Amino acid sequence: MIAEMTAHPRRSVAILGALMAAGAAALVVADPYLSPLLPHGLWRLLYLDHSPYQLLPLTLVAAVALGLAAALLGRAGSLISVGIVLLMIASQTNGFRLTVLDPLDVMLMLGFVVWLGSRFGSSQATITIGLVAGAAAALMILNLPNLLHENPGLFMRGNISLLRCLLIALLVPNLIRTPKAFDFAINVFMAVAVASAIIGIVQFIASYFFGLYYTLIDPPDTAFKPTPIGMVMRSSALCITAQHFSGFLMLATPFMLFALTRNDARLRYRIIVGVGLVVVLTGLLLSWNFGAIMVAAVIVALLPFFRWPRFSIQFLVTYLLGAGVAYFSGLIEIIYKLTFGHSGVAKGVSQRETLIELGFIKLYRDPWNGTGAYGMAEFSGNFWGRPVHDAYVQTMSEIGMIGGWVFIGMLLLIVSQLFLTGIKAPEQGINRLRPCLMAMLATMALMMSEPMMDNSNTWLIVGLAEAAILVGQGRRNLMLNRRATRSAATAFRRPPAAAGTPPAAPAE
Repeated sequence: MIAEMTAHPRRSVAILGALMAAGAAALVVADPYLSPLLPHGLWRLLYLDHSPYQLLPLTLVAAVALGLAAALLGRAGSLISVGIVLLMIASQTNGFRLTVLDPLDVMLMLGFVVWLGSRFGSSQATITIGLVAGAAAALMILNLPNLLHENPGLFMRGNISLLRCLLIALLVPNLIRTPKAFDFAINVFMAVAVASAIIGIVQFIASYFFGLYYTLIDPPDTAFKPTPIGMVMRSSALCITAQHFSGFLMLATPFMLFALTRNDARLRYRIIVGVGLVVVLTGLLLSWNFGAIMVAAVIVALLPFFRWPRFSIQFLVTYLLGAGVAYFSGLIEIIYKLTFGHSGVAKGVSQRETLIELGFIKLYRDPWNGTGAYGMAEFSGNFWGRPVHDAYVQTMSEIGMIGGWVFIGMLLLIVSQLFLTGIKAPEQGINRLRPCLMAMLATMALMMSEPMMDNSNTWLIVGLAEAAILVGQGRRNLMLNRRATRSAATAFRRPPAAAGTPPAAPAE
């Protein structure tokens, strides 16, 4: 369900002041714990090595600088457009991090302050608090009791990660409030995916053919993986892991496929999108992330059913015939050898099975109380110090069973609403809703092999899906009912009536 609040000038000043005071107080309390996590040379360079507060003045100066920069950019163009571009770019540059903080964290925290100030500065501004933001807040609240038994450092790291999810869930639906803004966000999403894929391809070529190794994966030795072409360094571009890099490219795939097959697209646009799609799929392949590669292949295979559903029977028969030919020709056996075989890329399956087994052991011992976000890294028998590589079991084992239900329920509600609103949507709505539905289903499938509970890719695509629903429903309540579905189907079809126009007479 969605709540939209209208900001009044007097109350806005009080609320904004209270939020800033609460944020400053929280930073004062957390400063002694967070400052030692950053390199000591940074504080020495800033002449803060002997200061009782180190992170606090740095954050305040950075907030003022970002606010001024955002104000200048807002005067030059759209502040919303600037926010969308920075959000997409920052989501693919988390390799440039200082301990627990990366560019996306800084952009979200400071950008949230700028956006909130701009909202409260207008007497007619509204703030949307949606289902996704509510679920993220619920996970944060359910994680708080774990402070009693979890390592303080891991607890702080986990809450920063959950706070990142909450800020994404708040910013994305509030920045994308119109069909034009949504289309702009998707175009930026695809452009950033292509740019990131190009960096990943260059990274792989430099390492494989010229022996020039550059990676932001930490630790660097985990960037290498046995593949059918030997031990190679996985492409990760500017991301901290190859999984994050490949997940972003995978999510961009359905949007690029729908953009390529739009009926109103010009030839030049199709060529540009087609080349970009090839680049993205190549970068995805060179990440050697078996799960993302398989899900992307399924996305491409299911495109005809989502794009032209009236020909589903013909597509199904064609696929069955193709499967028979592949079986009798031996193609399926070759694919198996390249994936699950001895020289395949599915080398981490046994480790994932062990981690999932540890997650079920934790649930068997105490299903209601989790270990805390990132707490499974210290669970008995976890020799790798990694989370459970299944987002659903990860949420239940770290946050608790209730947290797992909240997480799964959020995903199912968003997918159900996308499906219902996309049934009767015309062509313009199809190009927004159905790619989001495919991306959501792909994310839920990939979650079965990756720890994506607090991954920024997860909350970015869920936020985009919620924004698509809200745009289609004219920013109405996010509820599963017939009226909402009908309004979503008609919102893309005709523009709203001008002010003062009398309503049309009902049909006889």
